Amino acid sequence: MNIEKGGRAWEKNSDAQAKQSTETLTNLNAAAKSLNSLVTSTDKSLNLLLLPSLSAAINDQNTALLTTERNVDVAVTTATATLADADRVVSNPRLPEAVDSLADSSKSLAVATASGAASMQKVQQGVEYEVNSLMKPVRKAKAVLLFVVTLLGHFFGYA
Repeated sequence: MNIEKGGRAWEKNSDAQAKQSTETLTNLNAAAKSLNSLVTSTDKSLNLLLLPSLSAAINDQNTALLTTERNVDVAVTTATATLADADRVVSNPRLPEAVDSLADSSKSLAVATASGAASMQKVQQGVEYEVNSLMKPVRKAKAVLLFVVTLLGHFFGYA
């Protein structure tokens, strides 16, 4: 009887274990299918969306870098030519002479400007003197004429 009881207990436990194993394997199979679906979906997303966008971004960046490289090359070439021109000017043995000549010209221009201003002031004073001189007889003639008109007005009774 113990053997029979033990056999039934073993059979019951064996059935429970088989049931749990089947359930675990079924869940594991579902998880594997879900993981497979996720991997497939991720692979499609990478291949269809991300990789083309990434490739386009890399191509755009490459184009921009090439353009920048060309611009830098042009700038370096221009700067080199400018430096060469500046070196020719600075290393010219007549540069100090030209600078001295420019300084002398500036001094001469300053003297000429001062002389011109003084001359213009003298001309203005002369013109004012002449205008005042010319206006004096007119004032005297006006005064005489006004006196004569006033006398005539008194004589004829108008004033």
